[in-house]
Amino acid sequence: MTADLNKANGERHQSTSESTVSLAWLKSHPLCIVAGMGRQYLKIFDIRDDTSRPQNVTVTKAVFGTEVDPLDENRLASFCDNSVHVWDLRTMDKPVMTITKPQWNISKLEWSPTKPGYLAALSKDSHCVRLFDVQHAPFECELFQGEVGESIVEHTVHKPGDQHLSSFQWHPRHHNRLLAVDISGDVHDLTVFEKLSLSWLPNSRLAWAVDNRLGSCELSSDYDAEDISTLMRQRATLGYGLSASMNQQLVGHSSELAALWSWVDRCQRLLVDGKLPAKRFVSPNIGVHHLLEENSQSAEFYFPREESPDDLRVKQYTSAARIFIRSLCGWEFDTNTMEDFFKRLEVEGQYERASAIALWHLRFRRAIDCLNVGSTSSADGHGGLHLVAMAMAGFSTAASTLWQDMCQKMRGQLRHPYLQAGFAFLSCCGSQHVSSLSDYSSVLSEIGVFLADKIAFATLFLTDSQLSEYTTKEMHSAIQDGRLEGLILTGLSSKGLSLLQSYVNRTSDVQTVSLIVTQSDSLGDLVSSDPAVDVWLQNYRDLLDTWRLWHTRAHFDVQLGQSGGGVPPPAQVFAGCGYCSKSVASDTGRGTGGLAKGAPSVVTRRGQPKATSCPSCRKPLPRCSLCLLNLGTVSQFRSMADGSCLMPGGKKKSSFKDWFTWCQSCRHGGHASHMIHWFKDHSVCPVTTCNCKCNLLDQASRVNPLADPSPSH
Repeated sequence: MTADLNKANGERHQSTSESTVSLAWLKSHPLCIVAGMGRQYLKIFDIRDDTSRPQNVTVTKAVFGTEVDPLDENRLASFCDNSVHVWDLRTMDKPVMTITKPQWNISKLEWSPTKPGYLAALSKDSHCVRLFDVQHAPFECELFQGEVGESIVEHTVHKPGDQHLSSFQWHPRHHNRLLAVDISGDVHDLTVFEKLSLSWLPNSRLAWAVDNRLGSCELSSDYDAEDISTLMRQRATLGYGLSASMNQQLVGHSSELAALWSWVDRCQRLLVDGKLPAKRFVSPNIGVHHLLEENSQSAEFYFPREESPDDLRVKQYTSAARIFIRSLCGWEFDTNTMEDFFKRLEVEGQYERASAIALWHLRFRRAIDCLNVGSTSSADGHGGLHLVAMAMAGFSTAASTLWQDMCQKMRGQLRHPYLQAGFAFLSCCGSQHVSSLSDYSSVLSEIGVFLADKIAFATLFLTDSQLSEYTTKEMHSAIQDGRLEGLILTGLSSKGLSLLQSYVNRTSDVQTVSLIVTQSDSLGDLVSSDPAVDVWLQNYRDLLDTWRLWHTRAHFDVQLGQSGGGVPPPAQVFAGCGYCSKSVASDTGRGTGGLAKGAPSVVTRRGQPKATSCPSCRKPLPRCSLCLLNLGTVSQFRSMADGSCLMPGGKKKSSFKDWFTWCQSCRHGGHASHMIHWFKDHSVCPVTTCNCKCNLLDQASRVNPLADPSPSH
């Protein structure tokens, strides 16, 4: 190895006893070279040194193809057999990463001159050039042994044809171009296609980064309509929140959510009317299943109607719990208000549902009238109801009649589930032998009928044991399927939380479940009973922050605080220590304002402790500019002699005169009462060496002097 130093001799030998297999100049030190020597050493030489001693030596077999990264003066690459080593020239003790590939026989390495961290490698008898992005790889070399595909980004650039490549060269300016030569001498201009980095933007746009450029695009409206994140954001923007009646209108397209918020609104109205036994409707006691377990005695009776066939007698059951359950299910009517209920359903266009419920209450004429009203309506989807009404009018209790035979055969051809359920009930009544749960199974198993209506129907016609069996079966089914209508059975008990978790697993709608649990006054108990509740709440709060819906997030946080939802958010404005910048209140995150445990303090004449140092770093607190005593008021709450701190809600606050106050310009201050009295007669800071006119900087000081707002105790 020789080096031209432009001297008289023209040459200098740096090492003569070892063979040199690779050589590279160091960009950061133009007179230094790195050499792979003797098949076991990497040595760095300074050619200005007259001796042959290297500046740095490391023992390694990777001495071939030494290449210094032109874009990073401290990065070096070398290879041996099937391994590529990347070195940091500042610490040559071991490579920062090792890339190993089986069946490799590397022949050339080269760093990209335009793109940082891109290393190209060519192996013998290969049809492609391998590219490694070491810029974003971790630097623990152990992770790379035999696992390069899982550790760093790898590309392969293939050439056309069957000839093996013999060499390649990066383009000096275009970072995505390579020139490659095969063994036959043909030159190929190869293009490097980069992998895209995709990300979702908060506004549901898709963004990507490629070729040093950023791009984004709008997704199709069809995709947006099906994406749950888009739906949640749209609902939050429109006011989907803590008002059950408004939520019911916003989710009218979803029958499941509309039924849920309708039930919530109904329970809130029952609470206002004083008909609910619990403080909030989401108490576990409001779950239908729990109510039936506590109230198992029911009375049976026959309830014939004047407008029903003369010989029709259907056994029904009643109890205080059953009547209350029907109110929860939406059947909030008695004999006198039933007509108003049917008219409301007709106004809403639910003619089939009104007819079925009228049949279940044995009001045959009213059921037929509901269908006739629907047949004359101009609304779509109600055609043919006059024919159904005519068929219903032919009902007879006589056994084995032609009407009953045709009803059994043709009932499945009816399109509306409530019409099918209504005729199924008529078939049960016509049999004259209705005595078991299986007899009403055709009504209770009808798909499309609201679960609330099925439960209300069951409270009319099933015995206590049959009703318990049915509600238990439906409750487990709702929990397994994640159907929100099952909350009427579970309430927000542990089973109800399991149901909500199944719903989240099915739909990813953390918005709805978060809003549901905030309706509880005992949210803290729910959070402690199931950690998933806190996960829902925090995820939804993070979503609102991501969407920049700050006001919606604030309203949600207020509701969380009113519901007792765990620890309040930490204070964002507080008096900080001049040394460590931490809050001088001992427990700012919880807002208690008490003294820190172990913090130095003194006791006043009234037996109340006052802090004299920062609870974090124990440095002394600032002194009042007038009385020269430490500003020892602990947050905004007065501490008692035993060290406890009284809080709001009937608890004594500290007097305003003891609060911290300071000038935002010169940072001097003192006790509020002392500052008030000083600035009654002065406008300049009370500190002798300070000429700041603090009083003139405060707009409030130009009004009447402040008075102590705290009441006398």
